[in-house]
Amino acid sequence: MKLLKYKKPTNGAVLLFAKHPQRFFLQSEVNCIKFKGINVTGEMIDLRTVDGDVFNQLVESEKFIFDNIALSAWIEEGKLQQQER
Repeated sequence: MKLLKYKKPTNGAVLLFAKHPQRFFLQSEVNCIKFKGINVTGEMIDLRTVDGDVFNQLVESEKFIFDNIALSAWIEEGKLQQQER
């Protein structure tokens, strides 16, 4: 994957595998925000800053989305499994 150059980790290697890549790249974090309504100028309901390696950021950002997304569920006639949207 060419994550080493001259026997030193590349920026990509640091972002992927360092325990705290924010020590080297301050901007390497994800800000997750849930707004009230459909406009980004509305009231903020939830705000979370996700740091760590890229894999952790992906997992935690996905958790934030599923914690804040509205789901509807129903059972269709003749089916045993619940349907969701």
